[in-house]
Formats: sequence, structure tokens, C-alpha cells
Amino acid sequence: MTPEVYEQFRQKSYYDNLASTHPKASESLKKKMAGTRIIAMNLQTCYFFNFYLFSQLGDELHELEWLEKTFREMEIKGEKAIVIAHIPPGNEDCMESFSRRYQALIDRFQNVVRTSLFGHTH
Repeated sequence: MTPEVYEQFRQKSYYDNLASTHPKASESLKKKMAGTRIIAMNLQTCYFFNFYLFSQLGDELHELEWLEKTFREMEIKGEKAIVIAHIPPGNEDCMESFSRRYQALIDRFQNVVRTSLFGHTH
């Protein structure tokens, strides 16, 4: 991570970064990933077993608001996104209201999102 991206992550627990600006990216990778932004989300805000959420239903970190703004800016710039997170929206472990809002963003910005990668499988 660049220092700016690390600061965004430290403050919000989610971040975005142009893949070509990663400090360890090779010239070949920079060329292949030009215009591609990595979006790393913290989906603990949708985790069904995060019992704090029962008293605070919604998007506590304003992450979906940020995601929509980021997608809009990317659409204008002609960038593409790779979204990464742990808990996949739509999975039974992610709250339904969050999943619906996330899916609406993915449907709206399907021209921006190349792929989404999630790791919460057992």
C-alpha cells in the first residue's frame, strides 16, 4: 500500500487503490492493470454474527455510500474495479438489507466492476 492508501484504510477500514500504483507492481503488471482499481471492503458491517449490528442496523461505516461515490467517479474516468472482501453479500452470513443495497450498486455499475472476490466459505 502507498502511505495514502494505508491512511485511508487506517481511518475507514476499507480502501481503494489503482493497481498500477502499488509499490511492488512490476512494469508488466502496471501495463496490464492500467485503469483498474482494487476496492477492498470491510464487510463486518453486514456480518450476521456481529451482534452489535442488531442495535445499529444499516451501513455504520457509510461504506456503501463511499462505494457508490467511488463507482461513479470510476465510471466517469473509464476505470474498472476489482472488489475484494471477506463476507460475500447475498450469503446467509450477510444481513439481507445490506446485501440488497450492495447488489443494487453492482447491478447499476456492472459496466465498471470486472469481478468481485470473497473468501468467507467453510
